[in-house]
Amino acid sequence: MKKNQHFKMRGTKREEFISYFIGLGGKAESNILNEVTPDAGMRISHVNWSVLVEEERQGKVGFLIFPDVDLTLEVEEEIFDGFVRDFRLKFITAGG
Repeated sequence: MKKNQHFKMRGTKREEFISYFIGLGGKAESNILNEVTPDAGMRISHVNWSVLVEEERQGKVGFLIFPDVDLTLEVEEEIFDGFVRDFRLKFITAGG
């Protein structure tokens, strides 16, 4: 059985997430929201997991502007905790 987790990620560009998941052996499927728009949601799939990387938006706090990306992970229950832990460690930020 697979478990799902949604992440709202700020400060990391969408391309970095796509590269990370492809580097783990995932295969990028065509954009599922719109074939023509490169910023549309993209699903990257593997035997044990898949991730939907949504379009990149621009976040703003005061004068600071940063990339804002939503991700939805779907991971086999047996590897879920380690997979999410490794993902969090890769993209952990402390203010920048």
